[in-house]
Amino acid sequence: MKTLFVFVLTVVTSFAFALGDKDYNKKYDPNRNSVADFEAAKKDAKASGKLILVEFGGDWCVWCHRLEKFITSNPEINSGIDDVFIFLKVNVSDENKNEEFVSQFPKIKGYPFFAITDSNGTVIGTQYTGSLEAGKGYSVDRFKEFIAKWKAVQANQK
Repeated sequence: MKTLFVFVLTVVTSFAFALGDKDYNKKYDPNRNSVADFEAAKKDAKASGKLILVEFGGDWCVWCHRLEKFITSNPEINSGIDDVFIFLKVNVSDENKNEEFVSQFPKIKGYPFFAITDSNGTVIGTQYTGSLEAGKGYSVDRFKEFIAKWKAVQANQK
């Protein structure tokens, strides 16, 4: 019984890790200060040797919810993202468009949208998440390719 408990705890923790271990990546919050969150993410990225994956979206976005469910229900994708990235969610909604913060990034082509930065916050790439979709969800294979591409970039930055 104790072994089962430890196993379940490990699985639940691994699902939550990439998307929910920091306040800045738990949810889309129109009240959060995106500039301060980005500074915290840069500090964490420098300390861990990771890139930053900035996800623009909002609670109003059906595909944002599908993306979160996809990542948290696929341990290999979740851990792959966690290995390479510090994950930062930025709310873009009628409540808070975060225009000043968003203006420092390339044009958003739909939601959710990824901007990838180095640990200093310099944008080194973007990803339209529509190209990662499959049916009414996301493709495991396309996400693995996305992660592998950025893992190679991360390795070259160390």
